[in-house]
Amino acid sequence: MSRSNLVLRNTAYSCLAVFLIFAVAYVPMLLKIGYNYDLQVASNVVFMVVGLSVTFGLFRGGVGESKVAGRVRIVFGLLVLFVFLEEVLLNSMLAFYGLALAMVGLVLMPVLAVSLGRENGWLRTALEAVALIFATRVVLSPFPADFFNLSFFLPVIYTLILVSLVLYMTYRGILSRDVRISKGNSKMGTQMFYGLCAGAFVGVVEFFVLRPQPIPVGGDFIRVFVYSLIVMGVMVSVAEELLFRGLLQSSLERVMPAWQAIGFSSIMFGLMHIGWMNPLEVLLAYGAGVLFGYMATSTDSLIAPVTAHAFGNVFLYVIAFFAHA
Repeated sequence: MSRSNLVLRNTAYSCLAVFLIFAVAYVPMLLKIGYNYDLQVASNVVFMVVGLSVTFGLFRGGVGESKVAGRVRIVFGLLVLFVFLEEVLLNSMLAFYGLALAMVGLVLMPVLAVSLGRENGWLRTALEAVALIFATRVVLSPFPADFFNLSFFLPVIYTLILVSLVLYMTYRGILSRDVRISKGNSKMGTQMFYGLCAGAFVGVVEFFVLRPQPIPVGGDFIRVFVYSLIVMGVMVSVAEELLFRGLLQSSLERVMPAWQAIGFSSIMFGLMHIGWMNPLEVLLAYGAGVLFGYMATSTDSLIAPVTAHAFGNVFLYVIAFFAHA
């Protein structure tokens, strides 16, 4: 079996396994506990345990296995647990402790990067990418709570995140092609077409999972559409895809099999959606991350995943606008 087919098979099987096992556990919990905060926490625990067990336990060895892969699994398994605790606390009445953990992670990750990535530059980059994930939480701390409800909240935050990513890549001397900022190995039009199709599918499914309120930028469709396209479609998708599929996944693919790198970065991506307080959104974000991650690997470019992420966000809020019109 060729490497590309092996990556596709393992990625598809592992993602399907996570979805099925989660569903088997989630339905009884929903019936017994009811839809409340306890279900949120329990479901996210199940997601984390199942995701790690499948991603780091299935199809051991094989193509792409490196000498340090075993150690990397342990380190990043612990990091998933740390991120889980930080996100659960951050989105609870104990938000202060969640923010404190994010700050600890922001300081700890560079130290781990120096000690564990001394002989492997890509492992160092992966750990520093996790530090940047924590930085996306710490950057919220200076702002008052009322600021989060303003329409310019996301543009400000994601501008800071994008600037931080560019500065980090410049400081480390990371080339754009190393994080898949390139036209890839297939036609740009083809990548954008598949990205558009994937984004439309994800956006529609996400609407039925979240049922979000329209973006509060005024009552007319043009204003909502332009805001969604520029902020949710461009700024959010570029920043998150560069961080998760560019820096994190691309560096992990140098130290573990590609399908595991896709799985791990997608678990992290899912956990970062705990704030929606909807366990199905965490699972959906994981699935979308797997899809975006495979497109990045198969095309060796971020064009398809950025397009998919962008149009998924746009479709979500365009549908929300008409649903509440």
